[in-house]
Amino acid sequence: MNEVAGALVVARQTRLVEAVQASAAAVGRPVEVVADADTVRRRWRAAPLVLVGAECAAMVLRLGLAPRAGVHVVAASADEALVWSTPLQAPALVLPDGAGLLAGLLAELGAGPGTGEVVQVTGASGGLGVSSLVAGLAQASARRGQRVAAVELPHHSGGLDLLMGVERQPGWRWPDLASASGHVGDLSGQVPRAGDVDLVSSGRPGVEVGTSAMVAVTQALTRSHERVLLDGGLFGAVDLPGGLVTSVVLVVGADVRSVVAARSRLAVAAGEGRSEGVRVVVRTGRDRRLAADEVGRALSLPVLGVVRDDRGVPQALEAGDRPARRARSWFARDCSTLLGRLVEGAA
Repeated sequence: MNEVAGALVVARQTRLVEAVQASAAAVGRPVEVVADADTVRRRWRAAPLVLVGAECAAMVLRLGLAPRAGVHVVAASADEALVWSTPLQAPALVLPDGAGLLAGLLAELGAGPGTGEVVQVTGASGGLGVSSLVAGLAQASARRGQRVAAVELPHHSGGLDLLMGVERQPGWRWPDLASASGHVGDLSGQVPRAGDVDLVSSGRPGVEVGTSAMVAVTQALTRSHERVLLDGGLFGAVDLPGGLVTSVVLVVGADVRSVVAARSRLAVAAGEGRSEGVRVVVRTGRDRRLAADEVGRALSLPVLGVVRDDRGVPQALEAGDRPARRARSWFARDCSTLLGRLVEGAA
């Protein structure tokens, strides 16, 4: 079971720290108070909530950390907080006047992720079948008798509900959920369902979805489902807070260009502290003939498995049928193998 992580408080001012600790104690939530650059850099992405004291804001800015959701500037006066709000791209919170609001933010941490596993599937480049793989893994999970949901993150995608053949089915999609934040109730029965898989798709037309909505919806699904598959599009395109995602799968084509693209994206992610725990799925087929272990060595990452070309997948899509519906197809079997290795790795 996932434990509630504490808020990260980057502050030196005693009165400010005491005000934060008082709000945290009122709702029974832990906080971690730090003031050194190395700890801030290490904990920046993993903490579910970051409170930056105005006296430490300049130091945080100098670190050049990637912008993220869940950051607030805290200070004893509005003028002091607002000075740093724009540079840090974070809302201002004045204490002790805003103690009630802070207590609410801290309390929401208790309604965070449930026990469900979250797997984010991403691609080194376009055309590698990331969405199809999400659909296939979701169906493989459902065949095991597990409650599973698939979530489409990129708003410009073609639509996971279309891929799964339920585009005409009523239910909430991202246009209905884009304003979600904090604690979201059980979405079962509210979103479209393809077979035994619940879907959160982009809808038509798609909308821009903020990180807070992605987090709130994903957390809600982990409380009601055993596994949540995230269609993350290109690797690095969607930045979710650390601790939310259990596994990251990077789909790489078994060809030189795809490997080079993956190395480039991984280098950027490593510089931002986002490359930990990534595993590779190698996509083989025509003009994709590198051995899977060669791809893994080139990227210095473990290879989870291989997905082969299956002509039945595009044929199913053209017919409005979902990929991997037939359990005996090559694609469905590859997805089942991959899922087994994911489960083993998470155990």
